[in-house]
Amino acid sequence: MIDGLIELENDLIAEECEKYKSSNRISEQDLNTETVATLAENVHSFLINSLIYTFLYQKKLLDSVEISGSYGFLPDGEYSLYTQFPAEVIPSLCEELHIVFLNAVIERKNGLVYRKKSKHNLIDKGAVYTRSYVAYEIVKNTLSRCDVGADVSVLDFACGTGRFYDCIVDILDKEYAIPPEKSILNNIFAVDIDPVAVAITRMKALARLKEPSVSDIEKICGNIIRRNALIQENIMFSDECPLKNSDFEGKVNGGFDVIVSNPPYFVDSLECPDRQRAAARHNDSLTYEELLEGVNRLLAADGLFTVVIPTDVVDRVKAIASMNKLYAIRQLNVITKPGGIPKRTLIAFSFSNRECVIEELLTELARHQYSEEYIALTREYYLNM
Repeated sequence: MIDGLIELENDLIAEECEKYKSSNRISEQDLNTETVATLAENVHSFLINSLIYTFLYQKKLLDSVEISGSYGFLPDGEYSLYTQFPAEVIPSLCEELHIVFLNAVIERKNGLVYRKKSKHNLIDKGAVYTRSYVAYEIVKNTLSRCDVGADVSVLDFACGTGRFYDCIVDILDKEYAIPPEKSILNNIFAVDIDPVAVAITRMKALARLKEPSVSDIEKICGNIIRRNALIQENIMFSDECPLKNSDFEGKVNGGFDVIVSNPPYFVDSLECPDRQRAAARHNDSLTYEELLEGVNRLLAADGLFTVVIPTDVVDRVKAIASMNKLYAIRQLNVITKPGGIPKRTLIAFSFSNRECVIEELLTELARHQYSEEYIALTREYYLNM
Protein backbone atom coordinates (compact mmCIF):
# COMPACT_ATOMS: atom_id res chain seq x y z
CA MET A 1 0.00 0.00 0.00
CA ILE A 2 2.86 2.39 0.77
CA ASP A 3 4.39 1.72 -2.66
CA GLY A 4 1.17 2.84 -4.31
CA LEU A 5 1.13 5.96 -2.15
CA ILE A 6 4.72 6.80 -3.11
CA GLU A 7 3.85 6.30 -6.77
CA LEU A 8 0.87 8.63 -6.34
CA GLU A 9 3.10 11.27 -4.76
CA ASN A 10 5.61 10.96 -7.60
CA ASP A 11 2.81 11.45 -10.14
CA LEU A 12 1.54 14.53 -8.30
CA ILE A 13 5.07 15.98 -8.18
CA ALA A 14 5.46 15.37 -11.93
CA GLU A 15 2.13 17.14 -12.56
CA GLU A 16 3.21 20.15 -10.49
CA CYS A 17 6.49 20.33 -12.38
CA GLU A 18 4.61 20.44 -15.68
CA LYS A 19 2.28 23.15 -14.37
CA TYR A 20 5.25 25.17 -13.17
CA LYS A 21 6.99 24.88 -16.55
CA SER A 22 3.84 25.92 -18.36
CA SER A 23 2.97 28.88 -16.14
CA ASN A 24 6.56 30.18 -16.16
CA ARG A 25 7.21 29.29 -19.81
CA ILE A 26 10.45 27.50 -19.13
CA SER A 27 12.02 24.37 -20.57
CA GLU A 28 12.81 21.11 -18.79
CA GLN A 29 16.46 22.17 -18.56
CA ASP A 30 15.48 25.36 -16.73
CA LEU A 31 13.63 23.43 -14.03
CA ASN A 32 16.38 23.41 -11.42
CA THR A 33 16.88 21.07 -8.45
CA GLU A 34 15.84 23.66 -5.87
CA THR A 35 12.55 24.33 -7.63
CA VAL A 36 11.79 20.61 -7.93
CA ALA A 37 12.52 20.19 -4.21
CA THR A 38 10.16 23.04 -3.31
CA LEU A 39 7.39 21.67 -5.53
CA ALA A 40 7.93 18.20 -4.04
CA GLU A 41 7.64 19.55 -0.49
CA ASN A 42 4.39 21.34 -1.35
CA VAL A 43 2.95 18.18 -2.91
CA HIS A 44 4.02 16.09 0.07
CA SER A 45 2.32 18.45 2.52
CA PHE A 46 -0.83 18.49 0.40
CA LEU A 47 -0.94 14.68 0.15
CA ILE A 48 -0.38 14.15 3.89
CA ASN A 49 -3.03 16.76 4.74
CA SER A 50 -5.44 15.17 2.26
CA LEU A 51 -4.92 11.78 3.89
CA ILE A 52 -5.61 13.33 7.30
CA TYR A 53 -8.71 14.97 5.82
CA THR A 54 -9.77 11.55 4.52
CA PHE A 55 -9.18 10.04 7.97
CA LEU A 56 -11.37 12.69 9.61
CA TYR A 57 -14.03 12.21 6.91
CA GLN A 58 -14.16 8.44 7.35
CA LYS A 59 -14.29 8.81 11.13
CA LYS A 60 -17.16 11.29 10.72
CA LEU A 61 -15.17 13.90 12.63
CA LEU A 62 -15.02 16.73 10.10
CA ASP A 63 -17.91 18.56 11.76
CA SER A 64 -16.05 18.35 15.07
CA VAL A 65 -12.65 19.50 13.87
CA GLU A 66 -11.65 23.07 13.25
CA ILE A 67 -9.92 22.73 9.89
CA SER A 68 -8.05 26.01 10.12
CA GLY A 69 -6.69 28.21 12.88
CA SER A 70 -3.83 27.99 15.35
CA TYR A 71 -5.16 24.80 16.91
CA GLY A 72 -6.72 23.32 13.79
CA PHE A 73 -5.66 19.93 12.51
CA LEU A 74 -5.03 21.28 9.02
CA PRO A 75 -4.11 24.60 7.45
CA ASP A 76 -6.89 26.33 5.58
CA GLY A 77 -7.23 24.98 2.04
CA GLU A 78 -8.88 22.49 -0.27
CA TYR A 79 -8.02 18.80 0.06
CA SER A 80 -8.66 15.62 -1.87
CA LEU A 81 -10.40 12.53 -0.52
CA TYR A 82 -8.50 9.26 -0.93
CA THR A 83 -11.16 6.85 0.27
CA GLN A 84 -9.28 3.88 -1.20
CA PHE A 85 -7.23 4.03 2.01
CA PRO A 86 -9.15 2.83 5.12
CA ALA A 87 -9.07 5.12 8.14
CA GLU A 88 -7.42 2.37 10.22
CA VAL A 89 -4.24 2.38 8.10
CA ILE A 90 -3.95 6.08 7.29
CA PRO A 91 -1.98 7.08 10.44
CA SER A 92 0.74 4.48 9.86
CA LEU A 93 0.78 5.19 6.11
CA CYS A 94 1.27 8.90 6.73
CA GLU A 95 4.13 8.25 9.12
CA GLU A 96 5.84 5.90 6.69
CA LEU A 97 5.34 8.26 3.75
CA HIS A 98 6.82 11.16 5.73
CA ILE A 99 9.86 9.12 6.76
CA VAL A 100 10.41 8.01 3.17
CA PHE A 101 10.12 11.60 1.97
CA LEU A 102 12.55 12.94 4.55
CA ASN A 103 15.08 10.30 3.54
CA ALA A 104 14.78 10.91 -0.18
CA VAL A 105 16.30 13.21 -2.72
CA ILE A 106 13.70 14.08 -5.34
CA GLU A 107 15.08 14.33 -8.88
CA ARG A 108 13.46 14.86 -12.25
CA LYS A 109 14.88 13.49 -15.48
CA ASN A 110 13.25 13.42 -18.90
CA GLY A 111 9.93 14.44 -17.43
CA LEU A 112 9.91 11.68 -14.80
CA VAL A 113 10.32 11.92 -11.02
CA TYR A 114 12.91 9.75 -9.25
CA ARG A 115 13.83 9.25 -5.61
CA LYS A 116 17.07 8.13 -4.12
CA LYS A 117 18.12 7.71 -0.52
CA SER A 118 20.66 10.07 0.92
CA LYS A 119 24.08 8.45 1.18
CA HIS A 120 24.66 10.02 4.58
CA ASN A 121 21.28 10.03 6.29
CA LEU A 122 19.71 6.58 6.05
CA ILE A 123 17.05 5.64 8.57
CA ASP A 124 19.19 2.72 9.77
CA LYS A 125 21.82 5.17 11.00
CA GLY A 126 19.29 7.11 13.03
CA ALA A 127 19.27 10.15 10.77
CA VAL A 128 15.58 10.85 11.23
CA TYR A 129 13.86 8.37 13.50
CA THR A 130 14.98 6.18 16.35
CA ARG A 131 14.11 2.51 15.92
CA SER A 132 10.97 1.59 17.85
CA TYR A 133 12.68 -0.76 20.30
CA VAL A 134 15.28 1.89 21.15
CA ALA A 135 12.57 4.48 21.72
CA TYR A 136 10.67 1.97 23.87
CA GLU A 137 13.80 1.23 25.94
CA ILE A 138 14.45 4.93 26.48
CA VAL A 139 10.91 5.66 27.60
CA LYS A 140 10.53 2.52 29.74
CA ASN A 141 13.81 3.01 31.62
CA THR A 142 13.27 6.72 32.07
CA LEU A 143 9.79 6.27 33.53
CA SER A 144 11.01 3.43 35.77
CA ARG A 145 13.35 5.91 37.47
CA CYS A 146 10.58 8.39 38.18
CA ASP A 147 7.72 8.52 40.61
CA VAL A 148 5.00 7.96 38.03
CA GLY A 149 1.59 8.84 39.37
CA ALA A 150 -1.74 9.62 37.78
CA ASP A 151 -0.71 13.24 37.24
CA VAL A 152 2.76 12.60 35.73
CA SER A 153 3.61 14.97 32.88
CA VAL A 154 5.77 13.72 29.99
CA LEU A 155 7.10 15.80 27.10
CA ASP A 156 8.21 14.40 23.74
CA PHE A 157 10.65 17.11 22.72
CA ALA A 158 11.21 17.28 18.91
CA CYS A 159 8.52 14.63 18.53
CA GLY A 160 8.59 14.13 14.76
CA THR A 161 5.72 11.82 13.83
CA GLY A 162 5.43 10.53 17.39
CA ARG A 163 7.55 7.40 17.71
CA PHE A 164 8.46 8.30 21.31
CA TYR A 165 4.91 9.53 21.83
CA ASP A 166 3.50 6.11 20.89
CA CYS A 167 5.86 4.41 23.32
CA ILE A 168 4.85 6.76 26.14
CA VAL A 169 1.17 5.99 25.55
CA ASP A 170 1.81 2.23 25.48
CA ILE A 171 4.04 2.13 28.56
CA LEU A 172 1.81 4.35 30.71
CA ASP A 173 -1.05 2.02 29.81
CA LYS A 174 0.81 -1.27 30.29
CA GLU A 175 3.09 -0.47 33.23
CA TYR A 176 1.22 2.23 35.15
CA ALA A 177 -2.47 1.58 34.40
CA ILE A 178 -2.97 5.01 32.82
CA PRO A 179 -5.14 4.28 29.77
CA PRO A 180 -4.75 6.18 26.47
CA GLU A 181 -8.09 7.93 27.03
CA LYS A 182 -6.51 9.63 30.05
CA SER A 183 -2.81 9.90 29.18
CA ILE A 184 -3.35 11.45 25.75
CA LEU A 185 -5.60 14.15 27.17
CA ASN A 186 -3.85 14.82 30.48
CA ASN A 187 -0.33 13.40 30.75
CA ILE A 188 1.52 13.45 27.43
CA PHE A 189 2.65 16.52 25.51
CA ALA A 190 4.66 16.92 22.32
CA VAL A 191 6.30 19.68 20.31
CA ASP A 192 8.02 19.91 16.95
CA ILE A 193 8.79 22.59 14.36
CA ASP A 194 7.68 20.41 11.42
CA PRO A 195 3.95 21.10 10.74
CA VAL A 196 3.47 17.88 8.76
CA ALA A 197 4.95 15.74 11.54
CA VAL A 198 2.83 17.50 14.17
CA ALA A 199 -0.34 16.87 12.14
CA ILE A 200 0.54 13.17 11.85
CA THR A 201 1.20 12.85 15.58
CA ARG A 202 -2.12 14.53 16.36
CA MET A 203 -3.95 12.13 14.05
CA LYS A 204 -2.23 9.12 15.63
CA ALA A 205 -3.26 10.33 19.08
CA LEU A 206 -6.84 10.93 17.93
CA ALA A 207 -6.96 7.42 16.41
CA ARG A 208 -6.37 5.93 19.88
CA LEU A 209 -9.53 7.47 21.34
CA LYS A 210 -12.69 5.43 20.91
CA GLU A 211 -15.28 8.19 20.71
CA PRO A 212 -13.49 11.56 20.84
CA SER A 213 -15.55 14.61 21.70
CA VAL A 214 -14.97 18.13 20.40
CA SER A 215 -13.20 19.01 23.66
CA ASP A 216 -10.99 15.92 23.30
CA ILE A 217 -9.95 17.01 19.82
CA GLU A 218 -9.20 20.52 21.04
CA LYS A 219 -7.18 19.07 23.93
CA ILE A 220 -5.06 16.98 21.56
CA CYS A 221 -4.37 20.03 19.40
CA GLY A 222 -3.31 21.92 22.52
CA ASN A 223 -1.12 19.10 23.83
CA ILE A 224 0.67 18.40 20.52
CA ILE A 225 1.83 21.67 19.03
CA ARG A 226 4.01 23.18 16.35
CA ARG A 227 6.49 25.41 18.09
CA ASN A 228 10.18 26.17 18.24
CA ALA A 229 10.64 24.94 21.80
CA LEU A 230 14.03 26.62 22.02
CA ILE A 231 12.66 30.13 21.71
CA GLN A 232 10.66 31.67 24.52
CA GLU A 233 7.73 33.97 23.87
CA ASN A 234 9.21 37.20 22.56
CA ILE A 235 7.90 39.60 19.95
CA MET A 236 11.35 39.72 18.33
CA PHE A 237 10.93 36.09 17.29
CA SER A 238 7.26 36.17 16.34
CA ASP A 239 7.99 34.58 12.95
CA GLU A 240 9.87 31.70 14.59
CA CYS A 241 6.74 30.22 16.23
CA PRO A 242 8.10 30.50 19.80
CA LEU A 243 6.96 28.40 22.72
CA LYS A 244 4.47 30.51 24.67
CA ASN A 245 4.14 30.69 28.42
CA SER A 246 0.50 29.66 28.05
CA ASP A 247 1.37 26.51 26.07
CA PHE A 248 1.05 23.06 27.64
CA GLU A 249 -1.26 24.36 30.35
CA GLY A 250 1.52 26.61 31.64
CA LYS A 251 4.06 23.79 32.11
CA VAL A 252 6.75 25.46 30.00
CA ASN A 253 8.65 26.71 33.04
CA GLY A 254 9.77 23.63 34.93
CA GLY A 255 6.50 21.73 34.74
CA PHE A 256 7.55 18.43 33.16
CA ASP A 257 8.46 15.35 35.17
CA VAL A 258 9.96 13.54 32.18
CA ILE A 259 11.37 14.73 28.85
CA VAL A 260 12.49 12.33 26.12
CA SER A 261 14.03 13.28 22.81
CA ASN A 262 15.83 12.15 19.70
CA PRO A 263 17.01 15.52 18.39
CA PRO A 264 18.37 16.11 14.87
CA TYR A 265 22.07 15.50 15.33
CA PHE A 266 24.02 14.88 12.14
CA VAL A 267 26.44 17.79 12.46
CA ASP A 268 28.75 16.83 9.63
CA SER A 269 26.24 15.52 7.10
CA LEU A 270 25.79 17.22 3.77
CA GLU A 271 22.96 19.71 3.66
CA CYS A 272 19.68 18.60 2.12
CA PRO A 273 18.05 20.51 -0.73
CA ASP A 274 15.06 21.75 1.25
CA ARG A 275 14.51 23.16 4.71
CA GLN A 276 12.04 20.60 6.02
CA ARG A 277 14.35 17.67 5.40
CA ALA A 278 17.35 19.62 6.67
CA ALA A 279 15.50 20.48 9.88
CA ALA A 280 14.80 16.80 10.53
CA ARG A 281 18.37 15.69 9.87
CA HIS A 282 20.71 18.40 11.03
CA ASN A 283 21.25 20.23 14.26
CA ASP A 284 22.06 23.51 12.49
CA SER A 285 18.76 24.83 13.87
CA LEU A 286 18.87 22.73 17.05
CA THR A 287 22.29 22.94 18.68
CA TYR A 288 23.04 20.94 21.80
CA GLU A 289 23.48 24.23 23.65
CA GLU A 290 19.96 25.30 22.71
CA LEU A 291 18.52 21.84 23.37
CA LEU A 292 19.90 21.67 26.90
CA GLU A 293 19.00 25.27 27.68
CA GLY A 294 15.45 24.41 26.65
CA VAL A 295 15.42 21.28 28.81
CA ASN A 296 16.72 23.29 31.76
CA ARG A 297 13.72 25.58 31.39
CA LEU A 298 11.10 22.86 30.83
CA LEU A 299 12.17 20.13 33.26
CA ALA A 300 10.87 19.95 36.82
CA ALA A 301 13.39 20.13 39.67
CA ASP A 302 13.14 16.39 40.28
CA GLY A 303 12.52 15.51 36.63
CA LEU A 304 14.45 13.29 34.22
CA PHE A 305 15.56 13.97 30.64
CA THR A 306 16.64 11.15 28.32
CA VAL A 307 18.17 11.60 24.88
CA VAL A 308 19.81 9.51 22.14
CA ILE A 309 22.92 11.02 20.53
CA PRO A 310 25.99 9.95 18.54
CA THR A 311 28.64 8.51 20.86
CA ASP A 312 31.36 10.80 19.53
CA VAL A 313 29.64 13.87 20.98
CA VAL A 314 28.87 12.41 24.43
CA ASP A 315 31.63 14.29 26.28
CA ARG A 316 30.65 17.53 24.58
CA VAL A 317 26.98 17.08 25.43
CA LYS A 318 27.79 16.21 29.06
CA ALA A 319 29.88 19.37 29.35
CA ILE A 320 27.11 21.52 27.90
CA ALA A 321 24.58 19.82 30.17
CA SER A 322 26.63 20.54 33.29
CA MET A 323 26.68 24.23 32.36
CA ASN A 324 22.88 24.02 32.51
CA LYS A 325 23.03 22.19 35.85
CA LEU A 326 22.01 18.89 34.22
CA TYR A 327 24.08 15.83 35.05
CA ALA A 328 24.31 12.41 33.42
CA ILE A 329 23.10 9.67 35.77
CA ARG A 330 22.91 6.76 33.30
CA GLN A 331 24.65 6.10 30.00
CA LEU A 332 24.05 3.17 27.65
CA ASN A 333 26.51 2.76 24.77
CA VAL A 334 25.11 0.72 21.87
CA ILE A 335 27.59 -1.52 19.99
CA THR A 336 26.45 -3.29 16.84
CA LYS A 337 29.15 -5.99 16.59
CA PRO A 338 31.86 -7.59 18.78
CA GLY A 339 35.00 -5.49 18.86
CA GLY A 340 33.18 -2.53 17.39
CA ILE A 341 32.98 0.91 18.90
CA PRO A 342 29.71 2.47 20.10
CA LYS A 343 27.97 4.62 17.50
CA ARG A 344 24.90 5.63 19.47
CA THR A 345 24.44 6.45 23.15
CA LEU A 346 21.40 6.81 25.36
CA ILE A 347 21.89 9.23 28.27
CA ALA A 348 19.62 10.14 31.16
CA PHE A 349 20.12 13.56 32.81
CA SER A 350 18.77 15.07 36.01
CA PHE A 351 19.45 18.12 38.18
CA SER A 352 20.90 15.75 40.80
CA ASN A 353 24.70 15.49 40.53
CA ARG A 354 25.55 11.87 41.31
CA GLU A 355 27.71 9.12 39.88
CA CYS A 356 26.81 8.14 36.33
CA VAL A 357 26.16 4.43 35.71
CA ILE A 358 27.73 3.49 32.35
CA GLU A 359 26.59 0.33 30.56
CA GLU A 360 27.00 -1.26 27.14
CA LEU A 361 24.56 -3.08 24.87
CA LEU A 362 25.93 -5.41 22.18
CA THR A 363 23.27 -6.06 19.55
CA GLU A 364 24.86 -8.81 17.40
CA LEU A 365 27.36 -11.56 18.22
CA ALA A 366 27.64 -12.39 14.50
CA ARG A 367 25.63 -11.68 11.37
CA HIS A 368 21.94 -12.20 12.35
CA GLN A 369 23.04 -13.83 15.62
CA TYR A 370 21.72 -11.50 18.27
CA SER A 371 22.86 -11.13 21.85
CA GLU A 372 20.59 -12.19 24.72
CA GLU A 373 20.32 -8.60 25.90
CA TYR A 374 19.25 -7.46 22.44
CA ILE A 375 16.71 -10.28 22.15
CA ALA A 376 15.20 -9.37 25.51
CA LEU A 377 15.02 -5.74 24.47
CA THR A 378 13.36 -6.36 21.09
CA ARG A 379 11.18 -9.38 21.85
CA GLU A 380 8.05 -7.25 21.94
CA TYR A 381 8.75 -6.05 18.39
CA TYR A 382 10.04 -9.13 16.58
CA LEU A 383 8.13 -12.40 16.89
CA ASN A 384 11.04 -14.54 15.68
CA MET A 385 13.46 -13.30 18.34
